[in-house]
Amino acid sequence: MCNTIATYIIIKGLLGIVTGFFTMAFMGTMSIVCFWSEFLSSSNKLVGSAVYDSDWLGTLSNRREDLSMVICTINRPVAVTAGCFGKVERREFMTLCKTWYRFVQVFNEP
Repeated sequence: MCNTIATYIIIKGLLGIVTGFFTMAFMGTMSIVCFWSEFLSSSNKLVGSAVYDSDWLGTLSNRREDLSMVICTINRPVAVTAGCFGKVERREFMTLCKTWYRFVQVFNEP
């Protein structure tokens, strides 16, 4: 009887450690992806405003065409998406963290 209880406690502890490790690895990866997604979006906006504020109308015609294409391309929003789930941003990352915390709290109650 004591062996089974001790084995159960050891297995439960090991599963907790493994689950915690994979959770931290997943959350760390997601935070990096969300950071770079927001960085990409803000950089896209900055490039568009920099090109528009430059003197692109006074340049050569072939350069003007290239810059107008850049301006047209920049008007579409750039975002990293997670398939059909939507954009990957800090807001979604925080929602994921809150949901995961609630999930863990439900299963840790005695």
